[in-house]
Amino acid sequence: MKQMILAVAALSLVAGTGCGMESPTAPPPPKTVALDEDFELAAGQTGVVGGSGLSVVFERVASDSRCAVDVTCVWEGDAAVALRATATGQPEGTLDLHTSGHVGSRQGRYLDFTFTLKDVNPQPRSTDRIKDSAYRVVLRVTR
Repeated sequence: MKQMILAVAALSLVAGTGCGMESPTAPPPPKTVALDEDFELAAGQTGVVGGSGLSVVFERVASDSRCAVDVTCVWEGDAAVALRATATGQPEGTLDLHTSGHVGSRQGRYLDFTFTLKDVNPQPRSTDRIKDSAYRVVLRVTR
């Protein structure tokens, strides 16, 4: 019986590792960013646009089919990024921005603000899967 309990415990330990699921972590702390300047956000991080009452959260990369840097592709691919925007006293808005203009727009609007997706990092490699927590987006917010 003792051997069976140890075998089940070992199996559950092995099954819980390497399956592509990440353990939840606390989101990075909010950071103050400026209008009309590029800024980077980590997955789950909030950018507070100084003095505007606006904040934006980088929710996640919804899909990533960008061409890996170590292969030759016939198409550039696309990364789709989900953002959530809020402003003081206003309803929340969502934005879905894309790295490829062939699939969707790099820009989105919320109230009188324009959000531009400048980059998504890291760049994919054919041999590695990018963890959700490793993604960073470079954005610019303008009026």
